[in-house]
Amino acid sequence: PILTTFGRQNRKDHKETYDFVYNQICEKASYNDLNILKNSLCFNPIVIITVLYRSLISLCEFNEISFKDKLILAIQSVHYANTICYLEKLQLNRVKKYLSMYNATQYENLITQYMKLKNITTYSLCEGVYVVEEKHPNIDTVNYKNLETDHLIVWGQYIVDEFSNYGIHSARMCV
Repeated sequence: PILTTFGRQNRKDHKETYDFVYNQICEKASYNDLNILKNSLCFNPIVIITVLYRSLISLCEFNEISFKDKLILAIQSVHYANTICYLEKLQLNRVKKYLSMYNATQYENLITQYMKLKNITTYSLCEGVYVVEEKHPNIDTVNYKNLETDHLIVWGQYIVDEFSNYGIHSARMCV
């Protein structure tokens, strides 16, 4: 079975791409749109105390970050740690592959890393055409600098060439 997720991008074009790919594999896959899932409060006191303590202690070294920002980062760390605890409770022993729409940030990045730790092969859909820009990096830089997936499903040879020039092995990409 293939576990799939569509993250919280809220982009119609991305959703159409995800739906198209899902419809090709739907007999073997589960459909999970993270946009329709509601956030829930997960209260794990050990995680909260441990992560808050470690986060705030390590962030104390950075004087250029305001206390408010340090607190926000610590709270986000607790949230992601609780998400990992939740993932630990899921029955994923039948899952052989994981497909995400976009694995460079947020939940799908976290889930991709988790699946890799569980030796589940990971795939991610390339949501568009990227240009590797080293001289003048832009927001799209995260798409290839934070590539966690085992395999990237790309739009064409142009992206394979761009990412290969950056140093991502072409064997990791599927056109």
